[in-house]
Amino acid sequence: MEMKKHRLFRWLVVMVCFSLLLGLTVLADEEKTEEKAKKKTSLVDLARGSRQDRSTETTRRYTNEDLKKAEGNITSSANLPKATTAPPPADGQAPADQESAAEKYYKEILAKVRQIGDLQRQRDARLIDLNELRREYNNATSGVYQNRDVKPRMDAAYKEERELREEVKKAQKELADLKDEARKNGVLPATIRKAEEDGQKMPEPDVPPAIK
Repeated sequence: MEMKKHRLFRWLVVMVCFSLLLGLTVLADEEKTEEKAKKKTSLVDLARGSRQDRSTETTRRYTNEDLKKAEGNITSSANLPKATTAPPPADGQAPADQESAAEKYYKEILAKVRQIGDLQRQRDARLIDLNELRREYNNATSGVYQNRDVKPRMDAAYKEERELREEVKKAQKELADLKDEARKNGVLPATIRKAEEDGQKMPEPDVPPAIK
């Protein structure tokens, strides 16, 4: 009988200890769960706080005092420097960047017109010589004089006149191309016309200084 009581008592002690251990284990699990929940809550609060801070920063409202403080640092559009533009060219004048081109083509056209004038005068002189030689050839009384003296000079004058005629045509074509090139590069028609007019004028002769 005593043995049964002793076993029952020992069994009760074991059950009590087991219950205590089970209770402690459950309690520890609950404490861990509460700590995790607190950590989650704190993280959520931090995230909400950061979002609220950003929203307050972006939606900040400025007062009159803030505007007065920043008044010295604000630059209005009226105070900005205005972009300067180059003044338009005067009527009949080329822009500054085209002055050099106008001067260049003026000189080239002037020289080409004078060259054509010199060639035409030389050709006119050969024509006069050729007419004189023809008259001399026709009026010669000796056939030997015609063929040995006059005809060789007449043939040479005719050849020279023909060469000068071709040079005049070539120079005239070069002048036309030069004028087209000048117009494409923005040279005014008035400049081209003045170069032609000045080139057609007879150059003043070189007069020696007066002897004192």
